[in-house]
Amino acid sequence: MKKVVFVLSLAVLAACNLQAPSSDNPTVENVGSFTRSSPDETPPGVAQAIEGIRQAARNGDRQGLLSWISKDVTISYGTDDGHAIFVALWEDNNTDTYGRFLSTFDRLTQDGGAAVSPHEFLFPYYAEIETGDFDIYSLMRVASGKVRTTPDASSPDVVIGSAASLLCVDLLCLTHRQEGWLEMRARDGRTFYANSDDLIPVANEYRMQFEKESDGKFRLGLLVTAD
Repeated sequence: MKKVVFVLSLAVLAACNLQAPSSDNPTVENVGSFTRSSPDETPPGVAQAIEGIRQAARNGDRQGLLSWISKDVTISYGTDDGHAIFVALWEDNNTDTYGRFLSTFDRLTQDGGAAVSPHEFLFPYYAEIETGDFDIYSLMRVASGKVRTTPDASSPDVVIGSAASLLCVDLLCLTHRQEGWLEMRARDGRTFYANSDDLIPVANEYRMQFEKESDGKFRLGLLVTAD
C-alpha cells in the first residue's frame, strides 16, 4: 500500500466540532458501521512509539521525534523524499510546529486504534474500512453522531455515534456542490439523512499508521492530516 502523508494542517479540525440540532428525546440506534466498530488493544511496541513521539514533541527534540518516523514516508501524492520534507517542518523556530503536531497526534490516538496486520496498527480505529462492494469515498462519519429519519430539521434525532460510518448514496456526496440534507444508508440497510456540513469523509480524514520495521521497532509510516 502506498504510504501518504499530507502536509500538516489543522484547518479541518473544525469539522469535528459541528453540531446538528437535537431533539429533546433522541433515539439511540445501533445501525452498524462500514468501518471498524471498536478498538484493538495497543501493542507494546506501538505504545512505546506513541510515548516516544509525545516526549520528543513536548521537549522540542527534533532528532528524537524523527527517530520514530519511517524513512519510507511519502508526503503528498508525489514521490518526493517524505522524510526530508517532514524534517523541514521543524526548520522554522518561530512557529509552534511541535505544539500543533502534538495536538493532532493526541487527537488521533485518544480513541484507540486497529490492528491492520501483525506489523501495522492504524489510528483511529474507525478509519479501518471493512471490505464490501461500495465506494470508500462515499463513506461518511457524522460529526455530531446524529442523523434524521427524514430530510427535515424538525424530524427526530437518531443517535448513531460519531465513530459509526454511513454510505452516502446521494450523488452530491462526491461533488463540490454539497449542501443541505443528503441521503445516507446504514450498514443494516436503513435510510437516514444528514446535513452535508455535519459529514466527514472517512477515506480523507485524519489518520496515522505505525509499521514494524526490520529492526523490530514500530515507526510512524502513515500520517494524513489534511485532504
